[in-house]
Amino acid sequence: MEKKYNVLVVDDEPEVLAILVALIQATGEEYNVIPAANAFEALKILHQTPIAFAFLDQNMAELSGLELLEHIRQRYQDVQVVIVTGQPSYSLVLSAWRHQAADFLSKPVGLKELQNVLVKLKIEKTVQTPNLTLRHQRCEKELMQGGHGQIGKLTREQRILCEILTSLAEVGQTDELYTKILQMALDLTNGTLAYFLLVDQDHRHLEPIASLGTGDLNPSLLKASRQVVQHQTSVFIKRQKNGDLSQEIERIGLAVPFRVRGELFGVLVVSHNPERNFDADDVLMLNLLAERASLIIENTALYESAVLKHYETLRALVNSLEARDPYSCQHSERVTQIALRFAQELSLPQEDLDAIRIAGLLHDIGKVGIRDAILLKPGKLNQEEQSIIRTHPLVGERIVEPLALLTPEKDIILHHHERWDGQGYPSQLAGKEIPFLSRILALADAYDAITSDRPYRGHRDQKAALTEILANAGSQFDPELTRPFVKIIETPPVSFQASNLLPHPPALRQNIGKLGKSVS
Repeated sequence: MEKKYNVLVVDDEPEVLAILVALIQATGEEYNVIPAANAFEALKILHQTPIAFAFLDQNMAELSGLELLEHIRQRYQDVQVVIVTGQPSYSLVLSAWRHQAADFLSKPVGLKELQNVLVKLKIEKTVQTPNLTLRHQRCEKELMQGGHGQIGKLTREQRILCEILTSLAEVGQTDELYTKILQMALDLTNGTLAYFLLVDQDHRHLEPIASLGTGDLNPSLLKASRQVVQHQTSVFIKRQKNGDLSQEIERIGLAVPFRVRGELFGVLVVSHNPERNFDADDVLMLNLLAERASLIIENTALYESAVLKHYETLRALVNSLEARDPYSCQHSERVTQIALRFAQELSLPQEDLDAIRIAGLLHDIGKVGIRDAILLKPGKLNQEEQSIIRTHPLVGERIVEPLALLTPEKDIILHHHERWDGQGYPSQLAGKEIPFLSRILALADAYDAITSDRPYRGHRDQKAALTEILANAGSQFDPELTRPFVKIIETPPVSFQASNLLPHPPALRQNIGKLGKSVS
């Protein structure tokens, strides 16, 4: 069979290069695969040989895949480029898109996934204008002139895609991603209602997890979603115009599959008012959206899953720490509950409440390395022992580093033992140098410590604890926070329900529970 396409494969790891070359050769005899061991060898080949498709490894020593892509775009506009990486990220996907990469593959590359990409590249090659730069210039000119032709429409949609990828790069949790994706689906199709449904592992159940627009998930939309699951392809939602069987059939909706690593993961459903029909362009754009967004959903879910697992490991460490010390049993839960209640009364924003919920439960994690002889000592600590105890905020900060906590969360763990007068630890911060949420947790921590039994003393009642806290306003505690804190604790009496404390923001736990096996 004649070799129709010259395919350049660039990777500086010989074994990986050989595998990808063999995979492409296995997909068909029409590909003449040319390997290159580095970016400079690739540029030499590009100068000597007309290349149709190029697969570039991102992490190469001399030039990265994206840097090589920039060079290719300057001189070889017709080459369809695919970026290949073992470490996909939002910013990498976005950069590849902005540099006109045709596609993006994650290692290890599967044969089926590779076949799909090659089919897509061939289709795009057949409709590709010879000079991409000229094509973009024409698009810009038509848009400036208010043109409504096919090129103008395509460029408008490409810009929407670029905008959504830019915003997706800034999204932190999967529930926000779904909302962004639904908004883009409505923008691309002029739809009025969009739903995202998750598919369970057995493909027997569809669960709506996000919606946007006006209207309900009616039986016809659900039926189309089930057909997507059954046939693994896009499905139009149809009805007879005006209910008259003699009239033409209207396409009032569209359902497209979302795949993660080649497996069906969810269904995107879009519908609109009957003023216009869905067409092949809508199918193309929604499938492109599904393809691009699925990668970002996968990356987000994998990241959140890893963070959650690490977080739960640290929570288990805290539980084991408190199990060693009967005097501090459920201390972190109580402190977090008190601090949350105070923060809610102060009308702090949700992000502050989440920071307290996350970091409050871990604020004493640094004590896990302290010997029982010091931690459980029934008498007064000597100077050396006090110095060891005072290291626990710094140790805690290092322990939670893999969680990539936000600054307010790290501040709570690091600075909850600072004093208003600057005599605290570990940084001797004073006054408003102390982060605001750390000042809140310091009050909650002190209150629980005073009202709990300790090896060296019994607990004190609420009145005595609040009297002591008031006495230390302006020295140990923020004077502006102390009185409102006391007032909140006094009425009504505090009731602790540790079960109400989630070990991570609800949205994260909810989505990881649904995504877990799909992306593992």
